[in-house]
Amino acid sequence: MRPFPEKTTTKDDAKDNYNYRLSRARMVVECSFGSISSKFRILQKPIETNVENAVYIVKAITLLHNIMYDLESINDTEVRLFQDSYRNTPRILQNDFQKRLNASSRAATQVKENFKLYFEQHPIQRM
Repeated sequence: MRPFPEKTTTKDDAKDNYNYRLSRARMVVECSFGSISSKFRILQKPIETNVENAVYIVKAITLLHNIMYDLESINDTEVRLFQDSYRNTPRILQNDFQKRLNASSRAATQVKENFKLYFEQHPIQRM
């Protein structure tokens, strides 16, 4: 999903709220992906297989990651060190995604509007 352009959010609190919540969700996903891709190198480059097999691979990796997470004793310092190192690594897939996402489709725009309305009706306090 794409954020609303910044110039359109200055006068529209609902769009600004949508962008804020999208950004927070994206940070969680990026942090999780960084954690998983550091353990499973297959995720550090495009998966060269058909979509069906890619889905199985990602599900298996997710399951293995969750098992490993449950078995490891991770303290807060290690987590913070990893998060800091991940933030400083280049985004391998970012350029790929930017090339593919030239414009939003009508369906994607409608989904974005629906989320914006939902977030407007269910506000959260910003930290």
